[in-house]
Amino acid sequence: MAGRISWLTAAFLVFLAQALVSTAAMAEVQVSKVELFEEGEETGLLLTGDGPLTYRLLSQEEPPRVLVQLPDAAIEESALPETASEGLVEELTLHTSEGQPPRLELRLSRVAEASATREGAALAITLAPAKRTNPASAEMEREPEPEPQPLQARPEPEKDAGPLTLEDFDLKEGAQGASLTLKTSREPRQFQSFQLDDPRRLVVDLQDAKLGVSKNRHPQNHPLIERVRFGQGSDHARTVLDLKGQVTHNLEPAPEGLRVSLRRPSRSQDGREVTDVDFTVGPEPDVGRVELSLDSTGAEAQVQLEEGRVVMDLPKTRLPEELEKRLQVTDFGTVVESVDLYQREDAVRVVASGKGPLEPTTYQLDDKLVLNVGKRVSQEAKKGPEATGEPYQGEKLSLNFQNIEVRQALNILADFADLNMVASDSVGGQLTLRLNDVPWDQALDIILDSQGLGMDRRGNVIRVAPQAELQQQAQQELEAEQKRRELVPLRTEILQINYAKASEVKALLESQGEGEGGMLSRRGSISVDERTNSLLVRETPEQLRAVRQMVEKLDRPTRQVMIEARIVKVNTSFERQMGVRWGGFHTDTTGFEFPNRLDFSGSLSGAQNAEPDLAVDLPAAGVGGGAAGSLGMRLGHIANNTTLDLELSAIEAEGNGKIISSPRVVTSNQQEATIKQGTEIPYQEATSSGATNISFQEAVLSLGVTPQITPDGSLILDVEASNDSVAQNTAAGPAIDTEEVETQVLVDDGETLVIGGIYAKAEREDETGVPFLRKIPLIGALFRSRTTTTQKDELLIFLTPRIVEDKATGGRQVKQDQS
Repeated sequence: MAGRISWLTAAFLVFLAQALVSTAAMAEVQVSKVELFEEGEETGLLLTGDGPLTYRLLSQEEPPRVLVQLPDAAIEESALPETASEGLVEELTLHTSEGQPPRLELRLSRVAEASATREGAALAITLAPAKRTNPASAEMEREPEPEPQPLQARPEPEKDAGPLTLEDFDLKEGAQGASLTLKTSREPRQFQSFQLDDPRRLVVDLQDAKLGVSKNRHPQNHPLIERVRFGQGSDHARTVLDLKGQVTHNLEPAPEGLRVSLRRPSRSQDGREVTDVDFTVGPEPDVGRVELSLDSTGAEAQVQLEEGRVVMDLPKTRLPEELEKRLQVTDFGTVVESVDLYQREDAVRVVASGKGPLEPTTYQLDDKLVLNVGKRVSQEAKKGPEATGEPYQGEKLSLNFQNIEVRQALNILADFADLNMVASDSVGGQLTLRLNDVPWDQALDIILDSQGLGMDRRGNVIRVAPQAELQQQAQQELEAEQKRRELVPLRTEILQINYAKASEVKALLESQGEGEGGMLSRRGSISVDERTNSLLVRETPEQLRAVRQMVEKLDRPTRQVMIEARIVKVNTSFERQMGVRWGGFHTDTTGFEFPNRLDFSGSLSGAQNAEPDLAVDLPAAGVGGGAAGSLGMRLGHIANNTTLDLELSAIEAEGNGKIISSPRVVTSNQQEATIKQGTEIPYQEATSSGATNISFQEAVLSLGVTPQITPDGSLILDVEASNDSVAQNTAAGPAIDTEEVETQVLVDDGETLVIGGIYAKAEREDETGVPFLRKIPLIGALFRSRTTTTQKDELLIFLTPRIVEDKATGGRQVKQDQS
């Protein structure tokens, strides 16, 4: 420690001459040299400028680094040391950007505690290895955040008082605690303090004071205080007490300085009770929120992450028996499946069990303690916040406020996030808030929501005010804008409509309504010139631009679709006929003169007829006008008078037909295209006067298609297909057989749609023969003929829609008139 002080003292003496600068305000301080030093376990950074340097320190543990922001200063790369690594510092980087103060980034090999000392034009920053690591603890140390006490002022300061200097300190042990006196050059006028819980620290700031102690670290052998540290801020001297346990403190100014009284809290002060438990869905749909209501503030939540569950303990807290229970929360749809609450010795334990890796966050708002449990985010996802989709992307911090002023809490967040924030005079009050490892933007929303505040972001400045005040201001601005619009002169403009009907465009514009949110103001009007298909618009310039832009979007050529149809009709027919003709005759003499001869035959013709004598004449009929094939024979004997004639006839006919038509039609988007093919059949019908009139009945193949182009280039087709044919003629006119298909399909551009299923098959079998005899088994075939007919008809429709490329719109003719 002595070695470190020696080189700091030497450095200050070297640049003491440069530290003597004018007290007048300077626009910018030029940093001329930056040096890195190593003394034992500590590493130092020394900055030298041509005037006093103001600074801000930010420490981060993951990854370990320290940021030094230098407002109102300028620094060049040439001022940096040749070796950018020393001791704990692995890399020293300068960040400069237009409109932003320069920053020095120190990437560390391990987590370190940073403190600063300023002397004249020199600024020394000391990095010491941290004994404890906890997220956001370093950030909380650099600026007053939780539990500040209001600034206190002496009623009548001395007129001849000089600069305030913190010269030394005196620590005394008492029966119930300790008494620390910060010795100053005069009685301090303004001071404030706050406490940190993890790690436990008490921070005391003396406003407008300079640091005059010989060293900034003083280890102590005290039951309450482990170490006393000092640091120089931009406008204050800071004293940090590293505590060994929880204490209460009180500040009292004295002529010799500021007296800080520390006392151990009594057990009754720590005791609290859970009054209610509730479970809701958190800021994200999959985040579960456990909300505990307490009878007092200041609860210390100890959260542990175990496999598949989150365990939170509240020391020195009592849970009523009626609240010791298990909550089944699977119906909420979060990662939390159940919540168990029970008393464990003098602590209340809350166990949230869920699925998958979990990540908890906790915060306390007044008497409400909230535990949010969500999915754990991987390190790769954390590096890319855009991919996570999380609503809060700010750097995480931990805060513990006890009755802090709302304005001061907002100031802490503004300093942490480097925001330009303006708070309304109406912002006031106090709050108690405990946040553990939450993004700063979420912390800001929590504070605003708890106090009924809102924010208005304009550019890079955030204005905070009560929501009612912001709403009132917005209403006033809206009324002022309306009054301004009422004073704006009107202009007349003629808009030529190219592709749409001017009357339809006028109706669309007027349907948007009048006043705020409509296309027309209360003073505006639109007329239509049907002859030139134009719109005559009289409006303010601002509304006129809106109308013109809307007309340009509406007046566009309707996209067209070409529909290629291929209609295929297939006919297949088959007919078979089989018949038989047979007969015989017998001739003999009687021995009488009359009748001398007897003939028996199956034919009406005489026995001497050239035609065969038939007893059964059932030949096969011809098909399509052609004769059936036949095979005949006669069986007889020369010495016998009996003859038998037999003839078989059969015919088969098979036909195949195919009719193909390929019509094409182009139609506009959402307009029906119709294709018809067939015959109109005339028929007579009586009129009301008794005369006869000729009417026509359609028997056609009809195809109707209505296309709709989707934004992604696909097409929705409403298809109606019908196939009508003549069934039979009646007294009232021809009867029509109808086959119809109606459907809606989604196809891609150029994709072919097939419509089938219009299929008909007719089978018929006819039999002609001699009654009774045709049914005799085996020989019944000699007394009958058969006809078998099969007819098949099938209709196939192939549709291929193609989007026609948009037609070039060309320029718009606009005539303008000032009135």
